[in-house]
Amino acid sequence: MLLKADTAFSGQTIGRPAQMIVGGSRAWITDRSGDPYIHLIDLATKRLIASFGVTGDGPGDFQNTVGLSFRPGDTTAPWTGDVSLFRVTRLSPPGDSTRIASISLVDVGFAAGFVWLTRNSLLTLGDFDTNRVRLSDSSGKTLAVYPGQLVGGDSIPAVVRRDLGMGVISCGDAQGHAATVYVGAGRIDLHDSTGRVVGEAAVPFPTNGEFTKNAAGKWRASDVWRYYAACAASPRSVYALFAGYRTDKKPQDAVGIAAFSVHVFDWAGKLTGVFRLEHPASAIAVSGDSLLYAIGEEDANLYRYRLPALSKVVQ
Repeated sequence: MLLKADTAFSGQTIGRPAQMIVGGSRAWITDRSGDPYIHLIDLATKRLIASFGVTGDGPGDFQNTVGLSFRPGDTTAPWTGDVSLFRVTRLSPPGDSTRIASISLVDVGFAAGFVWLTRNSLLTLGDFDTNRVRLSDSSGKTLAVYPGQLVGGDSIPAVVRRDLGMGVISCGDAQGHAATVYVGAGRIDLHDSTGRVVGEAAVPFPTNGEFTKNAAGKWRASDVWRYYAACAASPRSVYALFAGYRTDKKPQDAVGIAAFSVHVFDWAGKLTGVFRLEHPASAIAVSGDSLLYAIGEEDANLYRYRLPALSKVVQ
């Protein structure tokens, strides 16, 4: 089903949008180009409130942001992780009287993914099967470590599977559900409130990554495929932005990630809808199950889509 958009914000390019989350009338966007790393938009007035977050290691600085997640009970500002600084930080824009709050994850082995599961527990992902899922409390103390499966099979060395397995994006519904989508594989993991992987979504194009051997017989991971580019979640559904192209066959004039399809799943993993967006996107967010917001690297606009009842769009 093709969704038609209206413009929620325009007039100023938001660098290279990576992830986005909406709370009330505000949209928060992380920027791959960095410095500034964060953009805050007022959806009611369609104006940019602030761009902030410079490169550094001080309070409120960033180096490699990953994830956007509201801590349950607080939708006034989300948190983002930084895998280079090994911490998660609440996003307080300039002029906000709230003290900048950060949680150190130096001892956790924070490698990818970040989402709050409950008010006092957050999920991060490790870089090997043995430490794949980590649950920490609000002080950064490790509560539990669970094994999991990176992409690829056991016959492929873990160090080869590692990099492709780190290409993930996590999102949650602030009610104890979380999902992890893979950039280089057709796969979506579903987590419960303990952080454990309890299943996989029934994605339309399932793969477990692509690996090849070189002339010397050594395994290597292929990174030419782009599957999922972003995800968003509501208490009812997981919305996964699907790219589905080979980077070596992408049009010459294309910039960054350009995805047009959104796959929708319930929290049991069942595919409940497939949408086609009017404009290319690299990040999405949802407001309930009625509005979807999308922004791309090839367009200066933030678009809003009205979602139909999912029962009408199962394909």
